[in-house]
Amino acid sequence: MPRWSPRGDRIAYVAAVDEVLQVFTRSIGSSTRFQITHERESCLNPFWSADGTRIYYLTGLRPNTSLRSIAVAGGASELVLDGVYRADLPPDGSTLAVLMQNAPGSYSLGFSSPPGAEPVPYSKPPLGTFRDTGTLTAIRFDPTGKYLGLLSSGRSSVEFWKIPLNGGPPEEMLRGKGTSTGHFAWRKDASGIVADSFLGSTSRLMETEFGTGVSRALMNGS
Repeated sequence: MPRWSPRGDRIAYVAAVDEVLQVFTRSIGSSTRFQITHERESCLNPFWSADGTRIYYLTGLRPNTSLRSIAVAGGASELVLDGVYRADLPPDGSTLAVLMQNAPGSYSLGFSSPPGAEPVPYSKPPLGTFRDTGTLTAIRFDPTGKYLGLLSSGRSSVEFWKIPLNGGPPEEMLRGKGTSTGHFAWRKDASGIVADSFLGSTSRLMETEFGTGVSRALMNGS
């Protein structure tokens, strides 16, 4: 679950320590890794604060998951929000996007501003509640911070929603042609995404263009 720092000089990622996933960082060109967290339960999906001084991550077993943050320099972690299934920050760090648990197997999108405040549910249709079917739903802001992307196969098909933060209506970008589901990263120009797909028994890294809906494998079996 690698994630670039805002300056692009380090990567945060997770690795197992005594069978528990912990957050590590590694600088570009360095062979040394630094363990950041020491949680009793596995840490998932790390991402950075806007100034690169803190790392946010999810921990706990569903349904009792929480979002925590910790200083890159070390120290104790801090609780940000309980009941969070997925989360992300835009480049300016102003608004925290979260998938919150409503009831067992049911999640809804919300926005917390400033980060850590009580999330305000996102109410624009058709993005109400997401049922958890064992498939992955991921959220991530685009490079400009003007849009939140939501990739999900929790409903009838693989969907990618481009959600404007200015209050405009959300737009489904794959139009029924989606095949990739998993963690994803936006293209720099926001014209598509790269996702790690776990469909069937094959793991693949797939690039999908929004305009054509065409997907192509970047690598197989990784």
